[in-house]
Amino acid sequence: MYGVYEYACRALFERHKLLLSLRMCARMLIDQGKLSRKEWMFFLKGGVVMDRSEQTPNPAADWLDPDLWDNITESEKTIEALQGLGASFDGALEEWKQWYMTSAPEEEPLPGDWGSRLSDFQRLTLIRCIRPDRVIRAVTNFVTKKLDKKFTEPPAFDLKRVFQSSTSRTPLVFVLSPGVDPTGELVKFSEGESAQIEYCSLGQG
Repeated sequence: MYGVYEYACRALFERHKLLLSLRMCARMLIDQGKLSRKEWMFFLKGGVVMDRSEQTPNPAADWLDPDLWDNITESEKTIEALQGLGASFDGALEEWKQWYMTSAPEEEPLPGDWGSRLSDFQRLTLIRCIRPDRVIRAVTNFVTKKLDKKFTEPPAFDLKRVFQSSTSRTPLVFVLSPGVDPTGELVKFSEGESAQIEYCSLGQG
């Protein structure tokens, strides 16, 4: 699994590598029967409410955005373990507010007995519903716990290892972004391999 992760990371931007780790982790848990596809899809899409006229009133409207309340009410309909989440705000509003206001809620215990009621992924989904700004940190913790810390620390680019996996029929393709130019590294590598680089401009004629 790590070999797949390491190989695929070569072709990804940094911001997409954690997404790859999460996808691999989720697929493993789904195959093991420890995660339902319904929960996975809700985590990806969130809760969308087209008509709020029949929605339960938001008891924390002064600090909880309508979109976040949509996530909460829709999660109750989709994920059995989260049923009663909205109602728990009425009974423990101050506790939820304190948890919501913390700088790192993914590290804090959930109000009431929610911590013992939810699986690790369900807890991750709850954070996605209420504090989406902390999802990346929470996903990092989740992947570390379920796979290993190395799946959250992308391997450094190693031109020699990448070159060894290439052939004349499977060449290396560098997708450049502004400020990135691998030419110097390629020239230095070619000198170490006693190889010659030939330049061919594809932008002229």
